[in-house]
Order: sequence, then C-alpha cells, then structure tokens
Amino acid sequence: GTTFQNSPSWCLHPWLCEHVTIRGITVKNPWYSQNGDGLDLDSCRYVEIADSQFDVGDDAICIKSGKDADGRELGAPCENISIHDCTVYHGHGGFVIGSEMSG
Repeated sequence: GTTFQNSPSWCLHPWLCEHVTIRGITVKNPWYSQNGDGLDLDSCRYVEIADSQFDVGDDAICIKSGKDADGRELGAPCENISIHDCTVYHGHGGFVIGSEMSG
C-alpha cells in the first residue's frame, strides 16, 4: 500500500540486490519528468514484482545491468525476475530492457 511519487529521476532503483519482493506499491511521476522511470532493477537476481501500479513519465519497469566500463567490470546481469499482476497507466514503456546493459 505504499506510494512513491514525484521523483526527479528514477523513482526506485534496487542495485545488486538478491531475493527481492516488491508487492502492492504505487509509483507516480509526472508525465513531463525526464528520466521519470518507476522501477529500475539494476544487476539484481531473484526478484518478484507483483500487484503494483505505475503511472510515470518514462519507463514503468526497466531491467538494467550496469553502465559503461564499470558495468562491464562488475559483469552482473539481472536474472530470474518475475513480473505479474501489475498495471501501467502511463509510461513510454510498460516493461523495457536497457539502456544500461554493459553487465
């Protein structure tokens, strides 16, 4: 039942996390916000995203794996992610992969 809103950039950004459950959240960012992503998973493993709502100005749910040389050196992709029973009201993409994919 938690709401996250009005972030100046990516709203939620788990990085290098394992065994994560994100359930029952609402994410709201204005339609005009640049980089106003709702949820960006970055180099995470064993993640479940469920029963959540997204109304954002950029990507709703995004999967990433590091950026540039740092991402290549770390070499940690996202793995074993389950997304179900989510609603995206607005966003440039409901579920997207990238753009930071160096890992």
